[in-house]
Amino acid sequence: MKKKSIIPVIAAGALAITMAAAATPALATASILPVAVKSPVTTSAGSLQPGNIEYAKKTLMNPDGSVAAVDETWADPATQAEKVSYSEPDKGTGELKFVAGAYTLENGSHYIKVTSDDQGNLTGYEIKSSKYNMAHAIKGTKQDYISTYQEGTRAAGWQDEGRIQTAEGKELNKLSRTDISFMPGKEGTAYTENVYLDPSSGLPVKGDISVAQNGAAKLLYTYSYEYRKVSDDGSIFSTQGISLEPMK
Repeated sequence: MKKKSIIPVIAAGALAITMAAAATPALATASILPVAVKSPVTTSAGSLQPGNIEYAKKTLMNPDGSVAAVDETWADPATQAEKVSYSEPDKGTGELKFVAGAYTLENGSHYIKVTSDDQGNLTGYEIKSSKYNMAHAIKGTKQDYISTYQEGTRAAGWQDEGRIQTAEGKELNKLSRTDISFMPGKEGTAYTENVYLDPSSGLPVKGDISVAQNGAAKLLYTYSYEYRKVSDDGSIFSTQGISLEPMK
């Protein structure tokens, strides 16, 4: 959230941000939708300059190429602070709109979940604990992506399909899996996901999800990844502007 069934629940991204037993992986790649969000605190252009913060972005696209959802994660290897963010296009304007996100701060002793209402107001709850380390409540590092797909740590069901060559001439390792839906009205429907990994780093580069329909595969989504190092101008892990309450 580790590997979830690839069942098409549009709310999966936002729901994956919620903390289940303080261990929901918010960036488990390849649920039918991604899991993460646009930052509730907009970072300035300066914070996207090279730095020490690990930034990753997963963009989910409809078959026509339009954006369906965006996952973003930030991880500071020095402080262990992490943040995930999930956004979707606004139904009225088409602009990407923050839906939900989460933070782990203060060496894992502080967990925050945040959501946005229709007016864009940010609210959430927080948990502070000196007894439990919640650093793994969300997944915001490149290693988490690697672990999701590498042999020995990836979930059951993934099959190695060998190496493929892209139209640009780049070689990628292909993995594939098929899940059967148990959702009411979709029982027995087969969903297949392919993911393509960079052979040298083990990181996912792109993927696609299709559904079996009338004896053929119908494309549902494609997705792509980008990774870079960014600098923090003080806004990335800031929770200013979020109305927080202790978890009850």
